[in-house]
Amino acid sequence: MEKFISRNNKFKTKLNNHLQKLTGQKADFYTALKNEDILELKAVLSDINNLLTYKLTLIAGEWIGSYFKLHQTEINHILEEIDANEPNSQGYDIVYINEFIKVIAEVKCNIPVKNGSKFGSMQSKHLIEDAQKLLNGKRQISDTSEYLKFLFIVKIGERTDNAINKLLQKTTIRVENEERLSRNITREQIMLLKNEEYHELEKDKVYIKTLALD
Repeated sequence: MEKFISRNNKFKTKLNNHLQKLTGQKADFYTALKNEDILELKAVLSDINNLLTYKLTLIAGEWIGSYFKLHQTEINHILEEIDANEPNSQGYDIVYINEFIKVIAEVKCNIPVKNGSKFGSMQSKHLIEDAQKLLNGKRQISDTSEYLKFLFIVKIGERTDNAINKLLQKTTIRVENEERLSRNITREQIMLLKNEEYHELEKDKVYIKTLALD
């Protein structure tokens, strides 16, 4: 068992640092926690991710209202719809339709891995898949060709900007398969939203917009 000590100590240090920072107490939380406690903590962390996504989705709803210059009653309707959605539901995070525009959006609280400036391989894969669902439709809306499409990502300073730039770079495919080719094609349809007015947006593109959690 001795060869596992160093890895165990890494987990211990990381957990204690986080909990000491949160509580302001210099205690050995790792030693005090039982396995059952750690399992409960894992469940709580899952709820925290849902909470952060919920908060960011509300911010995205407010941003949509401001960007498209909607009346406050329309913005309130968007926020009410967001509040009514269950976590991990099968539809889009935001759907807004009026007589002039149709909008769909996905919202992600992905943070670059290991305090770095790129998303992990699974994070990147899922972000591209979210863009594909915006482009190709879901059961909720099978034909999205008439919708403006947004992918909102939580902003953690320049790290997020750098991670998005790397996400949008085409990958070198050593062994070709349909899934990897499809992801590279999708990358060509994703753009980082800059200063474009909404009437300049194209319906066959997915626009990434970063938002801070205030």
